[in-house]
Amino acid sequence: MIDKLISEHLTKLEKTGAQNVSYYAEKLEKNKHSEVIEDLLFEGRAALMFLRYGFSVTMRESPDLNIVLKNYQFYAEVKHFRLKDQDLIDKQNMAAYKMRLVSIGNTKPTETNNAWDQVVDVAIAKAKILVENVPNILVIGSSSPNCVDDSIVPTAINIISEKIRNSDCPNLDRLNGILLVSPEYNLTQKRNVYFFQAQNPRVSLSKPILESLYACTIA
Repeated sequence: MIDKLISEHLTKLEKTGAQNVSYYAEKLEKNKHSEVIEDLLFEGRAALMFLRYGFSVTMRESPDLNIVLKNYQFYAEVKHFRLKDQDLIDKQNMAAYKMRLVSIGNTKPTETNNAWDQVVDVAIAKAKILVENVPNILVIGSSSPNCVDDSIVPTAINIISEKIRNSDCPNLDRLNGILLVSPEYNLTQKRNVYFFQAQNPRVSLSKPILESLYACTIA
C-alpha cells in the first residue's frame, strides 16, 4: 500500500514539473517504513501546491524546496505537525459537552508548552539551515486541527518578529514568514493556506513572490 502511495505521489510531482524528484524518491524509499514518512510526504504536497500556483520547484535536502517565480528565488523549509493527544482530548470533550463552549487547543497539560511556542521553537531550530542572502520561509503542514491552526501561527510570527527586532536568536532574521497549510478548509475565507509575514527579515521577499504567497488558498 505504501509503495503505491509513494509511486502515485512521485508521478504527480514529475507530471506537474517538479525538479530533482529522483532525490526526493530516494528519501521516501529509505524512510517508507518509518514514522517520519507522513512528514516527508508533506514535502511533496507542499511542492505540488507551489507548482499549482505557478512557481518552479526543485526538491532538495535543506532547506527542502528551492522555489523560483519570475526569476525571483526563495527557499522553503517544511515542517509537519502531527495529530496531537490534545486534539483527541478536545474532540472527546466537544462530543461530551455538545453545544456548550469547550476550551480547545491548550497543549500545556499534555506537552508542557503552548502550541505557538512550539512553532517558534521550530523556527529557531531551522534558522541555522536557512540560506544566507536569499529569502526563506517555513512551510508548516498541520494535522493538528485544534492546536496548530490559523489562530495560533499569528501569535508565533509576532514572537518571531520581536526576536528578530531584538536580535535574540542568531540567523532568525533569515526567515521571511510562515506559510501554514491547515488540515481544515475555512468555508468563510475559502482557503486552507495562510501566509504570515515576519517583520524585519534580513532579505525582503520580492513583490511578485509576496503577492503569490498570499494568493495561495488551497493545498
